Amino acid sequence: HAARRHPLTRPPVLLLERTEDLVVADQPHADEEVAELPPRALVLLQHQLELLGLGHSVLDRAELQRLAALHPVSVIAPIHWTDEIAGRRRQGNLLPAGRKVTRDGLTVDHPRYYFTPKVLRSWYGAFYQWSVRPAFERAVAEFRPDLIFAPWIYPDGWSAVELGHRAGLPVVLKAHGSDVLLVNRFPARLRGTADALRRADGVVVVSRDLADRVVALGADPAHVRLVYNGVDAALFHPGSRAEARARLGLA
Repeated sequence: HAARRHPLTRPPVLLLERTEDLVVADQPHADEEVAELPPRALVLLQHQLELLGLGHSVLDRAELQRLAALHPVSVIAPIHWTDEIAGRRRQGNLLPAGRKVTRDGLTVDHPRYYFTPKVLRSWYGAFYQWSVRPAFERAVAEFRPDLIFAPWIYPDGWSAVELGHRAGLPVVLKAHGSDVLLVNRFPARLRGTADALRRADGVVVVSRDLADRVVALGADPAHVRLVYNGVDAALFHPGSRAEARARLGLA
């Protein structure tokens, strides 16, 4: 797949609906030819236990659903081996034999993530990569993605860069906040975080401050995009103040 690798200039614009660019050099011109088919995104992230009813990754799930409405999406969401054991004790085995779950139109592959709890944190990226590699290689062969998207910098993003570049695919990372803001509290993660940001073909951030932080850690400013978290106006909107006061007993 190495021949498929290409510099990432357009995919961040195509992948995400609303983009405020930190640079304008990569902006497509109106007369540029735009691909007829949307890019196929292979998403790599952990903590997707909400898809099994075991966790609370509501934000990730909403973003994936919106992404899947616009693009073909395949998801690999490794489950911590410790969480899987705890889930089995509470609710039994919730995973089918193939460890794939389909819910709300999303098919998610759940390989088991083996790691050493609270020790050898600098090896978490390697543990993550070893744990997801079979599922990743299977998805690349069967789904044939155009890019890899990892919405967490380390170990998810670092592993995505390692595996994606090895497959000749561009990799887009997303920084949510604590994966960058708290990295100095965990020195063992700092090197992997900086390495992932430096080598990523694109980095999406949700605030100007995060943009400055990822650049300071080594991300190429030309590859950084600011995309604010959206709000579903159908669910979140101003209501009746009188009704709200009455429900709170303030009327």
